[in-house]
Amino acid sequence: MGARADNRLTAELFGQDQFIPSTDVPNLTLRLRERRPTHTSHISSVPLLLVHGATFASILWDNPLSEWSWMNRLAAAGFHVFALDLRGYGLSSRPAHFAQPPSDRRPYARACEVQGDLKDAIGHIRRQTGASKVDLLGGSWGSIVCGMFAASEEARSIRRLVLYAPIYAEPDADNDWLKMASDPAAPSQIRSDLGSYRHVNENQLRARWDSEIPHDDKTIWRSDAMFQALFDGCIAEDSEGGATEPPSFRAPNGTLVDLFTAFSGTPLFDAAEIAVPTFLIRGDSDPTSTHGDTSRLFSRLGASRKRHCTIGHGAHFVVLERGMMEVHQEVTGFLRANFEAPGMVLNARGGANDPAGDGLMDHSG
Repeated sequence: MGARADNRLTAELFGQDQFIPSTDVPNLTLRLRERRPTHTSHISSVPLLLVHGATFASILWDNPLSEWSWMNRLAAAGFHVFALDLRGYGLSSRPAHFAQPPSDRRPYARACEVQGDLKDAIGHIRRQTGASKVDLLGGSWGSIVCGMFAASEEARSIRRLVLYAPIYAEPDADNDWLKMASDPAAPSQIRSDLGSYRHVNENQLRARWDSEIPHDDKTIWRSDAMFQALFDGCIAEDSEGGATEPPSFRAPNGTLVDLFTAFSGTPLFDAAEIAVPTFLIRGDSDPTSTHGDTSRLFSRLGASRKRHCTIGHGAHFVVLERGMMEVHQEVTGFLRANFEAPGMVLNARGGANDPAGDGLMDHSG
C-alpha cells in the first residue's frame, strides 16, 4: 500500500492518497483519498466513504480548488472522510485493454463488478480507524453501486446510507444517458458497440451541465474556475488525457449498461432489502435523478428510518454549485441525527404529520 501527500490541505486538515490492493483482481490497485481534522480529538467516531458516479472519479468530491472541495468542508466539520476511485477511474488501475480502441472489449466496470472495490475500501478504512462500521455515500451511478452494497449481506459494515442524485428504476426516462446507450435502430435495446470505455471532453461536459441550469449566465449557479479545475484535474489523472484532440479523459462504459437498465425501468438492487437509515438528496433541476424516481426509491426502501430532500436551484452536480452548502448541511445533519430520541423516526420531508418540514416525524402521541 502506498500513500501520497495532498496539496489541498490547510494547517487544520490532514490528508493523503492511499493506494490499496484489490483482493479479487490481480494487479488492481485502488486509490483512496483521505481527509480529517488535524486534531484527532475533533473527529467523528464513524468514518464516511464517498463513492462517485459514471463520469467523474473521486475528484468530484475533492475539487482541486480547496474552497470547492466537499472533502475539505466535511473534514473541517469534524468528519474523517474517504473517497474511492473505482476500478478504471481516476488514479485507480485501468485495465491494459484501455490502451486499445474501446470497441475491442465489452463495457468495463458495471456496478456488480465493483462491489469488491467497495468491500476492499471499507475493510481498509475499518482496519485503519478501528471503527466497526462506516457511513456510506454514493452519487448518481454511485447510488446504484452503494444501494446494491447496502442491500446485500455486506450491509453489516454500514451504519447509515446517503444516496446523492439517486438513480433507481425510471420507466419514463428521456435523458442523454439513455440516448447514448440505446441502439439507434431499436431504441428499446442497448447498443452492441458500446465498447469498454468512452472519451469525455470539456465541451461535452459543459454542454450537459449548461443544459440543466435555467439561466443564460451559467455562473449564477456554477463557478467557471471550479469547472475548469475539475476538468483539468480529470485530464491530469488520465495518463492518456492529452493524447486526443480535443483533450479528453477515459471513463468505463459498464456504467452505461447499468444506466440503460435503470432508465428502462428495471432496478439493479432490491430497495426493500436496505434496512440501514437512508437519506436521499437531489437538485430540483436534475434530469438524471428525477423526482419521480427518487420518490419511487423512497417508497420501496425497507429502512424504518428514511428521509428525502430536494435542493432548490440545483442541477445534477449541485454539490459543486452555489447550493453546495445546503447539500452539506442536510447530509451532515442526517449523519449526526440522534435516532434514539423518544418517538422520533426519519421520514419524508414536509409530510402531513411533519408540519415543520424537517423530516422528523413524531409518533410519541
